[in-house]
Amino acid sequence: MTELLKNQYVAGVDGNYRQESQLADMNGSQCGYCSPGMVMSMYSLLQKNSEAGVTMKEIESSLAGNICRCTGYRPIMDAFKTFAKDAPQDLKSQCVDFEDLGNEICPKTGQRVKDFVKATDLPK
Repeated sequence: MTELLKNQYVAGVDGNYRQESQLADMNGSQCGYCSPGMVMSMYSLLQKNSEAGVTMKEIESSLAGNICRCTGYRPIMDAFKTFAKDAPQDLKSQCVDFEDLGNEICPKTGQRVKDFVKATDLPK
């Protein structure tokens, strides 16, 4: 009998897959048509190779059969290649934790994003 993965076992503490968060953080989720398949393919690849890790070439080969309607392959591949053991550091450095976003400086105003959001808080 085939075992099904239940969401609570696959998803992280916050209810999202690491792969799903990475895809969104690096703008790899455009129309959303391919996102579920891409996330599950990447999840499976990482599960099967958890001991040895995966290479960028293995990630490309593993996702080759997934179809993206809006040609977002580059940001999708960039997002998932950050999980590769041979990923260049400049690619990995593009990953930003959600908590760190507030420390970014707005290029237009020169203000920290966190301060700007507080100053323009919507009325409740």
